[in-house]
Amino acid sequence: RTIAKAQRAGLSARLPLANYPQQATWRSRVLPTKPDVPAGFDPLRELAKAAHAAGLQVHPYLIMLHGGLTKHPGLRDEWFVVDRNGQRVANWLNPAHPGVRDFLCQIVAEVAATGAEVAASPTGLSTTNPPRMPIP
Repeated sequence: RTIAKAQRAGLSARLPLANYPQQATWRSRVLPTKPDVPAGFDPLRELAKAAHAAGLQVHPYLIMLHGGLTKHPGLRDEWFVVDRNGQRVANWLNPAHPGVRDFLCQIVAEVAATGAEVAASPTGLSTTNPPRMPIP
């Protein structure tokens, strides 16, 4: 249904939110999978397969440095941003910390393994084959 709607709208890509609040929409070893996902089902992998079969790209949107991800029980206190007084800035992970970078790389690697597109551009979209967005 989602793929058909995207095709009717003339889109060439889907941009699903993949990990909010702190739950993954794929079978993850790093994050808990959303509890309403049936056992053995991998929503992001299935979306990528169906989209690719229909000629669409899937670029998952990932919350990486703020929000629900910062509630993950495996995070360490030293991974958070601190202000000039050394006080933790609420719920912001520090991308300069090697542990944070490793944690985020694990998440991105898992998403890439689903078959979804993973790009390094600031928008997360491929710059060599950008999606078509209809102009209203």
